[in-house]
Amino acid sequence: MIYNKNIPTIEKPCIKKCCLNENDVCLGCFRTLDDMRTWHKSSRDEKIKMLSLAEARKEKHNTLHRFSS
Repeated sequence: MIYNKNIPTIEKPCIKKCCLNENDVCLGCFRTLDDMRTWHKSSRDEKIKMLSLAEARKEKHNTLHRFSS
């Protein structure tokens, strides 16, 4: 996912399906618990970084769990 730096605000990616794993990462939006707690006071660049890391966590999770059922 690419985030446009020209867009003035960045909405939180919460999809209201919160379930934290053993590392305190939400399996809905893939932000850490700390990311969720600090989102409202984070700068635009910090939010972009959080979203980028969340996307990487999501891809890793999906790769690891692709064949498990």
